[in-house]
Amino acid sequence: MNELCQIIKNLVIPNFINMETSIKTYDRNADCCGAPAWRYAYHVLHSADKWFFNPFKYDEPDFHQNGMDNPDNKCSVVLSDDQLLDYLMRIRKKTCEYMNTLTDDMLY
Repeated sequence: MNELCQIIKNLVIPNFINMETSIKTYDRNADCCGAPAWRYAYHVLHSADKWFFNPFKYDEPDFHQNGMDNPDNKCSVVLSDDQLLDYLMRIRKKTCEYMNTLTDDMLY
């Protein structure tokens, strides 16, 4: 049995649910330290996508602009909540598929 892997999965999945709820209920244009809130939502998603796996073998999403993952950087791209939710679902699927390939022995 993959007890450790299951523990990780049980901790990761609620984070995706919380992120989905946040995107569906937040004020996307609220000012957060000088940037709209949706930029922080993207920052969290991008970080989960990039750092959960291998940041050295990472392909940016098509809509990504250099530095866009840092809300302090200016960018001309504006993502809709639907785009953020779509990106979230892709990250969730990719993460779950990856976690299903892990074994407790690999974690040791």
